[in-house]
This record gives sequence, structure tokens and C-alpha cells, in this order.
Amino acid sequence: MGTPNIRNRIGLIAVLVLAHLLYFRTLQWMVNSWIHSDYYSHGFFILPIAAIIVWSRRHELSEQNPFRRGILVFVAGLALFIGGFAYSSNFLSALSLFLVVPGLVLYFRGKKALRTCAFPLCFLAFMIPLPFLDRVGFWMQSFSARGSAWIISLMGIPITRTGAEIRLENASFVVGMPCSGMNSLIALLALAALFAYILKGPFIRKAMLFLLAVPIAILANLSRLVALLLIGNHWGAEAAMGFLHDAFSPVFFVVSIVFMVVFAKLLRLKLWEQSSNAGELP
Repeated sequence: MGTPNIRNRIGLIAVLVLAHLLYFRTLQWMVNSWIHSDYYSHGFFILPIAAIIVWSRRHELSEQNPFRRGILVFVAGLALFIGGFAYSSNFLSALSLFLVVPGLVLYFRGKKALRTCAFPLCFLAFMIPLPFLDRVGFWMQSFSARGSAWIISLMGIPITRTGAEIRLENASFVVGMPCSGMNSLIALLALAALFAYILKGPFIRKAMLFLLAVPIAILANLSRLVALLLIGNHWGAEAAMGFLHDAFSPVFFVVSIVFMVVFAKLLRLKLWEQSSNAGELP
């Protein structure tokens, strides 16, 4: 093993240790968000999945062709981190990872390695809490209340709505922020991104599958709310807000996944590419 290779490894280890020390507060903020925020309870799975993807393609990272200008990308990321630290913005500090990590990959491994790591690096975005989600969640809360009340009225069931409060003949409900569907939307988007990466096919079809996660998640949440309102109308609020309220969330999320699989088949996305010639080995 040559001396330059040893220097590169020692330098990489030193930089990783330093990065861990610098980002400790940011990582602590993210983990705290994963624990306490319903929107990001899936955050614990993102980093291990990204690490597994990188590990599965480790043979493509064995070749070293360092791109020394990558240090400029690293410095830009470090500047963004310092800005986040100065303004006490954990989000900016977390965002700097998308410059710091690619900069390190470029500097130590080169452009080919960065292309290999492109998806797992982008996938990390799903573990970073976004600062504007509460506003989007408020809009989705209002939409869910209006949409579910409208569907119930189409069924001929007497219903009145005031903001997020829905009144039926036998029960009344408040569509809270946890029922906005935002948590299911973010989790399904992350899953759709993973599906699109794993499946084989044209990029445009993969992008379509990813974007379809938005209407699927919204419709699944509306269906869940309508089902709970129907149960509440027939058997009372206690029946709707008991076991079924908690059970319906994973059930309808699984239904969303099934629809994702169906759309993947309709878009002709496959787990592997078939050879165009019958006699040609894959």
C-alpha cells in the first residue's frame, strides 16, 4: 500500500472525526425532532438505508481519482455551517451537509464516486426537519377537514363544519394537526424516492412515480378520515376515536404502498431490466 493512500485514509478519518464534533449539536437537534415530531418519526431509518446503499456499491468507490477542487465545495459547506451556527439555525447547519459531504467525496474519491453516492446523499434530505412544515401542515389540516366533510355530505349525511371542527348528528370531531396527513406524506415521499431508485426504467417514469406519492398520500388520508366519520356517525365518537383511530393510520399507509406498487407496474418500472434479445444473457 502506497504512502499517498495511507495519507488519504488518515486525512479522511481525521476529517470525519472533526465533522462529527462540529455537527454534534445539529445531529442532536435532528434526533430530538425524530423523537418528538410526528412528521419525522421515520428519520431514524433514513441514515441506515443511505449507508446500506453506499455499502452495496462499495466496489464502485474503491477506485480513487481525487478531484482536488472538491475542497472548494467543502469550504462553501463549512461557510454555510458557520452561518447556521452564528444565527443559531440548526436547519442551515444541517443543510450544509449537502455541500460538506459531496466536497469530501470529491476531494478524496473523485467525480465518479460522487455520482455513485448521489442518491444516498440526496436521500438524507428526508431526515432533516423543514422549517415551513407547520404552515404546510396547517393547510393540509384545513384541506382534510373540508375534503372529508364534503365527501360525507355527498353521501347524504347531515354534517356541518366550522374550521377544523366537524359535527355529525351523533358525534363531533376536530381534525387536528396529526390528522392532516403530513406525516404520512413525508414518509411516503421517502419511500417513493427509494422505490424510484431501486426500480429500473426511464428517469421520467421514476419521477412520475415519486410525484404520485403526493396525491396518493392525500387521498389515503381523506379516505381514513371519511371512514372514521362514518363510524362516528353510526356508532358514536368513542368508537371512532378508540382503537380504530390508531389502527387506521398504518392500515391506510399500507394501502398507499400497495397503490405505489400498482402505479409502478402501470409505469412499467421493474426490479431488473430485461434483455431485448432472447438469447442474450442479462
